[in-house]
Amino acid sequence: MTLGRREENDEGASASATVDLVCMGNTVVDDVVYSDGRTRIEQAGGAALYQALAARLWGARVGVVSLAGSDYPPRMLEALARRSIDW
Repeated sequence: MTLGRREENDEGASASATVDLVCMGNTVVDDVVYSDGRTRIEQAGGAALYQALAARLWGARVGVVSLAGSDYPPRMLEALARRSIDW
């Protein structure tokens, strides 16, 4: 399967990234409050994120189709890129 992000090779020609699985779903920013009062604010979440991370754990080459708002944690998008998840 070929996903839409295009990259140029040394000759200037573009090539598509190949993936085994495309995850589609929502992305959200969660504020978590534990029963003891501790909090974790602005945590990345959503079905698309969890699907992609789980599939990557099993070795699949993963692409994600989802909208991420301007408030979506950039550190999470960077972490996905480091794990070779095509977002």
